[in-house]
Amino acid sequence: MKHYLIFFFLFFLIVEPAKSDEEVLSSDEVFEILYEEGKRLVQENFSDEFLYDYELIDENVVRKVLIRIKTIFEDSSIIDLAYFKEDAIKLYNFLDQYEETEPYAIWLRSRLDYFEIAASLCEEKQSAKQSFTKLSKKTPEHTPTATKKHTIHQEQPKKKAIKSKPKKAQQAKSSWKKTLSLWERKILKRSAPKQAARLVPKLKRIFNSKGIPSYWVWLAEVESSFNKEARSPVGAAGLFQIMPKTAKRFGLSLKPSDQRYNPEKSAAAAAEYLKILYRQFRSWPLAFAAYNAGEGRVGRLLKHHNGKTIEDILPYLPSETQLYVPKIIATVSVREGISIEKLTGQNTPAKES
Repeated sequence: MKHYLIFFFLFFLIVEPAKSDEEVLSSDEVFEILYEEGKRLVQENFSDEFLYDYELIDENVVRKVLIRIKTIFEDSSIIDLAYFKEDAIKLYNFLDQYEETEPYAIWLRSRLDYFEIAASLCEEKQSAKQSFTKLSKKTPEHTPTATKKHTIHQEQPKKKAIKSKPKKAQQAKSSWKKTLSLWERKILKRSAPKQAARLVPKLKRIFNSKGIPSYWVWLAEVESSFNKEARSPVGAAGLFQIMPKTAKRFGLSLKPSDQRYNPEKSAAAAAEYLKILYRQFRSWPLAFAAYNAGEGRVGRLLKHHNGKTIEDILPYLPSETQLYVPKIIATVSVREGISIEKLTGQNTPAKES
């Protein structure tokens, strides 16, 4: 277990995209901030004897881990996450043993299946590639006649002129559908969290009162498995994993008691924020992408790529966000029996108030 705990905290600090727009820092500045924060968290939560026994504060090891993890989770490809599946499970099992780190274990437990879905996507991609290779080998080669060559030569410029951008859009749409399908199959196999039976009815009333479709309260399953004690070391907390800055924006106090741990107050703040995001992007998938990755980032990507839908910017979003948004859609679809088409369409607006 040597070096694992410092790895955990840095892992958490990097894996979750910031939920607010912040100043862009250099890699060295990011490292120094995260290293010091990780060291502080470890020193605050564990005795000197424990730190000595496990040699947790080792800057060289931390630097190597940080650089690797930072590269993986800043990459837009979710396939890379597949390689962290087993390590993520080990990290969770270790965190879950200690009372001090239990809130982080709760947070990670809600995200372990991201690695599983990434692994499934990786397997599907490999399988499709192998099938294509076999099919190509079986297809006989034909030598075109002079007439055919002439015809192909005339039509080729047309194909080049119209196919490049649509092909990329088609790939993004296909990726979105595959990920949705995988999440749907996975969630169908498991029951809702135990706390959901007690919390969902009261949370639905709050979402309705804020003008948000009540079924979006299942966001709490994705964020925290309906466990209000969940905490991310980047600062998000509660059922809906609200960041401190967002909490203050919507009137929640952090001291002397943190109201983000109050289910009703947390739900009210999350609903208000989602309503603003929906009005800004006119799309629930985009609203949830902004909730996770930051409204500024989503807005910039839409502008840069001249996009209007989640598929238009999907490949450019952080890896977690690419998995997070379809997980929400699939979770609500399964828990509420609502079609994915309805949930991703424009026919479920936030009410005007």
